[in-house]
Amino acid sequence: MMKEEHLMGSRGGCSTNDPAGGLLVRGRLSGLAFALVVVAAQGIATGLCAGEAGGKGLVLKSSRAPGAVDRVTIQIEAAGDRRGEIASLKAGAEKSEKKTPVEVACSLEFFEKSLDGASAGKDVHRSLRHYATTRAEVKIGDERDDIQLRDQRRYVVVESAPAITFFSPQGPLTVEEFDLLKQIGDSALLDRLLPDEPVSVGASWRPDAALVAALFGLDEVAKHDVTCRVAEITDAVVRFEIGGSASGRVNDAAGTIEVRGKFRFDRRLQRVDWMGMAAKVHCDMSAVWAEFDLAIRAQTRVLPCESPPEFEESRLAGLSLQRTPEALRIEHVSESKDWTLLHERSWFATNYHRDVATLRLVRDGEYVAFASISLLPKRPAEQIPSLSEFQADVKKALGKSFEELQDAGQSINQSRMRVLRVVVKGRLEESPRQWRYFHVTDPIGRQAVIAFNVEEKLAGRLDGCDTDLVNGFSFLPPAKVEPDKPARDDSSK
Repeated sequence: MMKEEHLMGSRGGCSTNDPAGGLLVRGRLSGLAFALVVVAAQGIATGLCAGEAGGKGLVLKSSRAPGAVDRVTIQIEAAGDRRGEIASLKAGAEKSEKKTPVEVACSLEFFEKSLDGASAGKDVHRSLRHYATTRAEVKIGDERDDIQLRDQRRYVVVESAPAITFFSPQGPLTVEEFDLLKQIGDSALLDRLLPDEPVSVGASWRPDAALVAALFGLDEVAKHDVTCRVAEITDAVVRFEIGGSASGRVNDAAGTIEVRGKFRFDRRLQRVDWMGMAAKVHCDMSAVWAEFDLAIRAQTRVLPCESPPEFEESRLAGLSLQRTPEALRIEHVSESKDWTLLHERSWFATNYHRDVATLRLVRDGEYVAFASISLLPKRPAEQIPSLSEFQADVKKALGKSFEELQDAGQSINQSRMRVLRVVVKGRLEESPRQWRYFHVTDPIGRQAVIAFNVEEKLAGRLDGCDTDLVNGFSFLPPAKVEPDKPARDDSSK
C-alpha cells in the first residue's frame, strides 16, 4: 500500500503536484471498462464541520457551499490481463482463454466549482469542471492508445445522486472522452462516506449499497462488506481506512472488486483532501465486455483555490449547465470523416471500421439487440432502390431465415434524408427473431443500411431505440477538392 507521506508530503501540505481522482476506460478498449478502480478525494466545501459532541466523539458533517473551487489532480496505474473478446452471440460459441496484457497510466488535472443543486433535489450534488490536463496511455497487447479530451470539450458538468452523470455543455462526448472522465470513486461522492454519528478512534460503519455502487462504478450491488473505520484523530487531521469487497453488475456483466485504502480529513481546511487506494478487479465476459482482471494503484489530491479565469462569466456565456437528452449522447465520427453517429449511452460500440460499425444495446443490465451500420457506394438518383426493391433485397439477404414481412414504410427525416424501413419476422438457429432494416439516402446519393437484430420476445424493448439511432446517423459534408491549377505557359519566354 502506498505510504501517505510519499503521496502528499508533510502532514497538512498542499503540493500541487499530488494527484486525485479516477478513470474508467470502456468502448473500443472493451477490456477495461468498470475495472479502472480509482478513488478520487475531492474537496468537501468549506461548510464541513469537525467538532466535539458533548464529549461523545467527533462530529463530521458536510455542507458543500456553492461557488467553492478546488484544484483536483489524478494519477493512476493499472496492470492485468484481458481474456478473449466480448461474448459471441452465436449459440454454442466457445469461450476464448487467450490472455492479453493490459497496462494503463493516467494523469488528469481539473478545476472544480460546486454548483447549486437545489433545482435537481437536495440529494443531488452538481459541479462544473474545467480540465487542464487529460491524458491516458492504454496498452492492450501490442496496441497502444493515447486518449485525450478535445479542447472544445474542456468544460464538463458532473451530477451525483449518488449515481454519477457526466456531460459537456460544449457538445456530446466521444466514448473515449466519456471513459477518460468517468471516475470510480468520484470526487463528488467522497463526502458521503463521512459518518452520520459522532465518532472516535476505532469507530466503523458501512456505506449503503447505492453509494458503494456509485463509488466503485457498479450499476447495481448485490452484496458488499465495504467498511470505513476511524484510524487516528489528531489536532490536525482525521485518518480513515476503507476496505472490503463488493459484487454486482456493470451494464450486462458480473463484476467483483476488493479494495484497501485510506483517506484523510484535514481539520484546518475542514475537508477530505487526500485518498490512496489499491484494488483488484474482476469482470466477467458479456455481450459488451471482455473478461479481465486488473490490479490498480491510485492516489488523489484536492487543493482549495481561487476561482480561475476559466470560470469567469464571460467565458461561460452561452453554455447551458442543465442536463438534456442531447447532452448525454455519445458522438462518433468515422475514421474516413464521411459520417457521424450520435447515440444513447445504452448503445455500446463493439467494432468501428471505415464503412462498417457494430453496436449492442443494453437496457437495465440486459442485452437487448444488435445493430450494424454499413455504407454503400454513392449512386445517382435513378439507381437508388425503391421501397419494393429494398424489401426484395432484405428477403434475399435473410434467405431461409425469412418468414414474414411485418411492416414497411418510407419517410424523410429531420436531416432531409430519405429513410426506407422494412421489418421482418424469422428464425435464426431455431430462435424466433425480428429484423429491422433501414435504408438511408442523402440528397446527393450517399447511402447506408442500418440493421437491427433482436429476439422476438425482446422486440418491444427495442422500440424507439432503433429510430433514434437511425436519426442520429448523418453524412458529413463532402470534403472540398481544390481545383487543379492550370499549367504555366512559358512558351513566350
